[in-house]
Amino acid sequence: MNNIQFSVLNYYPSFIGTEHIQVGIIFLNLDTFEKRLEVTSNWNRVRSYDDELDMEMFKMMLFDIKYSFEKLSDKNKNILTNFIRFYVNELKFSKIMGVYDNNFDAFINKTKKIYLRFDEDRSKRLNKNEQLDYLKQLIKGLNVSCSTLPIKGIFDDDLKFDYIVEGKYAIKIFNFKNKELNRSIRDIKKWAYDAIKMRDIYKVVFIYDDSDVDDKNRKYLDIILNILNDASEYTFNMVDGLNFITNNIQQLDKQTGLII
Repeated sequence: MNNIQFSVLNYYPSFIGTEHIQVGIIFLNLDTFEKRLEVTSNWNRVRSYDDELDMEMFKMMLFDIKYSFEKLSDKNKNILTNFIRFYVNELKFSKIMGVYDNNFDAFINKTKKIYLRFDEDRSKRLNKNEQLDYLKQLIKGLNVSCSTLPIKGIFDDDLKFDYIVEGKYAIKIFNFKNKELNRSIRDIKKWAYDAIKMRDIYKVVFIYDDSDVDDKNRKYLDIILNILNDASEYTFNMVDGLNFITNNIQQLDKQTGLII
């Protein structure tokens, strides 16, 4: 079982703003000290995000970071922490996340399909069950309690969230791939109602994957997001939802046993 650390590399067009796009992912295998930095291949998406960007210079910068990291010879548990702390302006790394996986390369491929999903052909993107498995793997890396059992609603009915974490966060994931979203609105209203009624007991976290929503369904997606946002302040797209979970649930340091 490989002990893996990773962090997402984000590009901020303005270093004083909060809008950003994922442009890479850095990985460290703490058992073998193999180091990888995967860089986006969807340059058109980066260009459309910031039409003032010098693309050739930007590519050179990213591949220079990749080369610098992968050629490091250090072998200590703080390699990744020490490397990413220097990037604080337009290019910033996310909080380091830790997981265990039997296959380092397979985990890298899964993670790319989450954070760099627009690099992949639509047919190769993760489905909802694969996304749930990935989320569960991240949660397990946090050393917190996680349940998939139904919980009781205020009317003593069974509510089937995807995950209940630490008895505090109720997580529901919506995957809109190949769906007629106008037909999903009624179900969304039900989840929104339950979230409002349960807000004194659980922090309901809605996570949605809109990467395959076509133009015909886009207006219905806007309606859905308005409903979810009214019901819960914790409504995120897939990447922001994963970041929220890993940044807001207490993490147990495996080396010291301390909460960080």
